[in-house]
Amino acid sequence: MMSRVYMRLWLAAALLLAGTILAACYSGISSEQRLRALPAQMTWETEKMVPEALETAVISYWGMRISDDWRGSYRLEAPHIRYLYSEEDYRNVLSGGQIIRQVRVMDISSCGNNCYEVKLGLHWGGSLAESGEIPLQEKWILVEGKYWHVLKTLLDTLKEEQSN
Repeated sequence: MMSRVYMRLWLAAALLLAGTILAACYSGISSEQRLRALPAQMTWETEKMVPEALETAVISYWGMRISDDWRGSYRLEAPHIRYLYSEEDYRNVLSGGQIIRQVRVMDISSCGNNCYEVKLGLHWGGSLAESGEIPLQEKWILVEGKYWHVLKTLLDTLKEEQSN
């Protein structure tokens, strides 16, 4: 009888401790600390709880894109994108547009099992007269414990245009 009481108390204490540890790990750093840690070209406007690994991947990917680190951003593309495009083709496809100066992460939401949609505001151009911000929605997928960026292909763009 006594051993059951002790076992229940021990189990309750262990669960409380595990919950406290998980909460501390899941919350990670405060939003203020997170914003201070971001590259100067990025702002994070969503306060939703998102997996820290996804947050890190988004920040890394767009930091590399802003600094023209094509090799680095290519390594964060989903495996099927790297199958479709060589590193050189990837660079050629992405380097023809406007220069991205700043990225705002506006929202992140789950779009299914192991899939997230990230809404961004991309600030491009140089001077104020020749710059602007365009909205972008992109997908990130979780495969074997790692988050991957899913580059929109021409086929994806055509499908979106046909559905509108």
